Amino acid sequence: MTGDNASFWKCDNCGYINDTRDIFCENCKRGVRPEHSEIDDYLANTVVREMWKNQKQKNIE
Repeated sequence: MTGDNASFWKCDNCGYINDTRDIFCENCKRGVRPEHSEIDDYLANTVVREMWKNQKQKNIE
């Protein structure tokens, strides 16, 4: 079911193992995924890159 690159995190509240894509624990809905995961870094970098491209576009006009 899972690939070699699948990532998981363990809920601090109930100990349930969650998929990285889940931000809140699927079991208790109270635990939160640890910060600074690779996905968070990727999303943050994507947002920064888009902001930079938009700023550069404004400077050209």
